[in-house]
Amino acid sequence: MAISLYEELNSYLKNSEYWYEEYWYEEGSGKVSEILSKFTQEDWNNLIKEIFNKSVDYQEKIAYCMNDIDNKNELEFLIYMTKNAKDSIVFENCLDSLIEFVTPETKFRFLSDDQLIILITGGIRKETIEGNGRNKIYKTIYEQFFEKLNNK
Repeated sequence: MAISLYEELNSYLKNSEYWYEEYWYEEGSGKVSEILSKFTQEDWNNLIKEIFNKSVDYQEKIAYCMNDIDNKNELEFLIYMTKNAKDSIVFENCLDSLIEFVTPETKFRFLSDDQLIILITGGIRKETIEGNGRNKIYKTIYEQFFEKLNNK
Protein backbone atom coordinates (compact mmCIF):
# COMPACT_ATOMS: atom_id res chain seq x y z
CA MET A 1 0.00 0.00 0.00
CA ALA A 2 1.40 3.39 -1.00
CA ILE A 3 1.87 6.01 1.68
CA SER A 4 0.02 9.29 1.39
CA LEU A 5 1.85 12.51 0.66
CA TYR A 6 0.94 13.67 4.16
CA GLU A 7 2.74 10.62 5.57
CA GLU A 8 5.68 11.28 3.23
CA LEU A 9 5.85 14.86 4.54
CA ASN A 10 5.81 13.66 8.15
CA SER A 11 8.51 11.12 7.45
CA TYR A 12 10.67 13.73 5.73
CA LEU A 13 10.30 16.30 8.51
CA LYS A 14 10.54 13.74 11.33
CA ASN A 15 14.08 14.71 12.36
CA SER A 16 14.30 18.09 10.65
CA GLU A 17 15.19 19.96 13.85
CA TYR A 18 18.59 18.24 13.63
CA TRP A 19 19.32 19.43 10.10
CA TYR A 20 21.93 22.06 9.46
CA GLU A 21 20.30 25.37 8.67
CA GLU A 22 22.05 25.50 5.29
CA TYR A 23 20.58 22.11 4.33
CA TRP A 24 17.08 23.26 5.22
CA TYR A 25 17.28 26.40 3.08
CA GLU A 26 19.17 24.79 0.18
CA GLU A 27 17.43 21.41 -0.02
CA GLY A 28 14.82 20.71 2.63
CA SER A 29 12.44 23.60 1.99
CA GLY A 30 12.34 22.83 -1.73
CA LYS A 31 11.51 19.19 -1.05
CA VAL A 32 8.72 20.14 1.37
CA SER A 33 7.29 22.65 -1.15
CA GLU A 34 7.35 19.94 -3.81
CA ILE A 35 5.47 17.49 -1.56
CA LEU A 36 2.90 20.16 -0.64
CA SER A 37 2.30 20.97 -4.31
CA LYS A 38 1.11 17.39 -4.87
CA PHE A 39 -1.18 17.19 -1.81
CA THR A 40 -4.68 15.82 -2.27
CA GLN A 41 -7.61 17.26 -0.34
CA GLU A 42 -7.31 14.35 2.08
CA ASP A 43 -3.66 15.24 2.71
CA TRP A 44 -4.65 18.85 3.42
CA ASN A 45 -7.39 17.69 5.78
CA ASN A 46 -4.87 15.54 7.68
CA LEU A 47 -2.37 18.39 7.90
CA ILE A 48 -5.03 20.77 9.20
CA LYS A 49 -6.18 18.22 11.75
CA GLU A 50 -2.67 17.44 13.04
CA ILE A 51 -0.56 20.59 12.59
CA PHE A 52 -0.85 21.79 16.18
CA ASN A 53 0.10 18.34 17.48
CA LYS A 54 3.46 18.76 15.72
CA SER A 55 6.56 20.46 17.11
CA VAL A 56 7.02 24.22 16.76
CA ASP A 57 9.96 23.47 14.44
CA TYR A 58 7.66 21.42 12.18
CA GLN A 59 5.03 24.19 12.20
CA GLU A 60 7.64 26.84 11.35
CA LYS A 61 8.98 24.79 8.46
CA ILE A 62 5.52 24.15 7.04
CA ALA A 63 4.63 27.87 7.20
CA TYR A 64 7.94 28.77 5.54
CA CYS A 65 7.24 26.43 2.62
CA MET A 66 3.80 27.80 1.81
CA ASN A 67 4.68 29.87 -1.23
CA ASP A 68 2.46 28.77 -4.11
CA ILE A 69 0.22 31.81 -4.49
CA ASP A 70 -1.95 29.91 -6.98
CA ASN A 71 -2.73 27.19 -4.44
CA LYS A 72 -5.92 28.07 -2.55
CA ASN A 73 -5.27 25.27 -0.05
CA GLU A 74 -1.98 26.88 0.96
CA LEU A 75 -3.66 30.25 1.42
CA GLU A 76 -6.47 28.81 3.55
CA PHE A 77 -4.03 26.69 5.54
CA LEU A 78 -1.84 29.71 6.32
CA ILE A 79 -4.87 31.71 7.41
CA TYR A 80 -5.93 28.80 9.63
CA MET A 81 -2.44 28.55 11.14
CA THR A 82 -2.21 32.30 11.66
CA LYS A 83 -5.54 32.36 13.48
CA ASN A 84 -4.68 29.39 15.69
CA ALA A 85 -0.92 29.60 16.26
CA LYS A 86 0.05 29.29 19.92
CA ASP A 87 3.68 30.29 19.35
CA SER A 88 4.57 33.86 18.35
CA ILE A 89 7.36 32.73 16.01
CA VAL A 90 5.00 30.37 14.18
CA PHE A 91 2.52 33.26 13.97
CA GLU A 92 5.22 35.53 12.50
CA ASN A 93 6.27 32.87 9.98
CA CYS A 94 2.66 32.42 8.89
CA LEU A 95 2.16 36.15 8.47
CA ASP A 96 5.46 36.46 6.61
CA SER A 97 4.34 33.74 4.18
CA LEU A 98 0.89 35.32 3.83
CA ILE A 99 2.51 38.48 2.45
CA GLU A 100 3.18 36.59 -0.80
CA PHE A 101 -0.50 35.67 -1.06
CA VAL A 102 -1.72 39.27 -1.07
CA THR A 103 -2.92 39.86 -4.61
CA PRO A 104 -5.78 41.85 -6.13
CA GLU A 105 -7.73 38.57 -6.19
CA THR A 106 -7.20 37.83 -2.48
CA LYS A 107 -7.41 41.34 -1.06
CA PHE A 108 -11.11 41.03 -0.23
CA ARG A 109 -10.49 37.63 1.39
CA PHE A 110 -8.10 39.23 3.84
CA LEU A 111 -10.05 42.41 4.48
CA SER A 112 -13.32 40.57 5.09
CA ASP A 113 -11.82 38.33 7.78
CA ASP A 114 -12.24 40.41 10.93
CA GLN A 115 -10.64 37.82 13.21
CA LEU A 116 -7.53 37.66 11.04
CA ILE A 117 -7.20 41.44 10.80
CA ILE A 118 -7.59 41.83 14.57
CA LEU A 119 -4.88 39.22 15.17
CA ILE A 120 -2.51 40.78 12.66
CA THR A 121 -2.99 44.28 14.00
CA GLY A 122 -1.96 43.01 17.40
CA GLY A 123 -5.31 42.66 19.13
CA ILE A 124 -4.55 39.34 20.79
CA ARG A 125 -0.91 38.77 19.86
CA LYS A 126 0.48 42.11 21.01
CA GLU A 127 1.15 41.07 24.61
CA THR A 128 2.74 37.78 23.56
CA ILE A 129 5.03 39.36 20.99
CA GLU A 130 6.05 42.32 23.15
CA GLY A 131 6.87 39.90 25.95
CA ASN A 132 9.51 38.04 23.98
CA GLY A 133 11.49 40.99 22.60
CA ARG A 134 10.61 40.26 18.97
CA ASN A 135 8.41 43.32 18.55
CA LYS A 136 10.64 44.96 15.90
CA ILE A 137 10.58 41.83 13.72
CA TYR A 138 6.81 41.55 14.03
CA LYS A 139 6.34 45.25 13.30
CA THR A 140 8.33 44.90 10.07
CA ILE A 141 6.31 41.88 8.96
CA TYR A 142 3.08 43.62 9.95
CA GLU A 143 4.04 46.76 8.00
CA GLN A 144 4.98 44.72 4.91
CA PHE A 145 1.69 42.85 5.02
CA PHE A 146 -0.46 45.97 5.23
CA GLU A 147 1.69 47.91 2.76
CA LYS A 148 1.18 45.18 0.19
CA LEU A 149 -2.53 44.87 1.05
CA ASN A 150 -3.02 48.64 0.62
CA ASN A 151 -1.17 48.67 -2.70
CA LYS A 152 -3.28 45.92 -4.32
